[in-house]
Amino acid sequence: MRTLSCCLVGYGGIAAFHADALKQIDGIHLRTLVGHRAEPAEEFRKKTGFEKATTDYGEAMSDPEVDAVVITTPSELHQKMT
Repeated sequence: MRTLSCCLVGYGGIAAFHADALKQIDGIHLRTLVGHRAEPAEEFRKKTGFEKATTDYGEAMSDPEVDAVVITTPSELHQKMT
């Protein structure tokens, strides 16, 4: 089975739901958590098991190891981020 490396953008309430759901899927690797502020992002990363956390959206999007991105930021930011 191929592993799919995921990036999660955001660490608010719905992000925890998505992280928990991703952990239940075989073959998912929690690669990167992207957050607006470093300390809460790192705290969320530790709690959910992501490999790394960053505040640099561009860095996360250019990571060749990331196969899929889940955007959990407020809805009004989704269009710009995609």
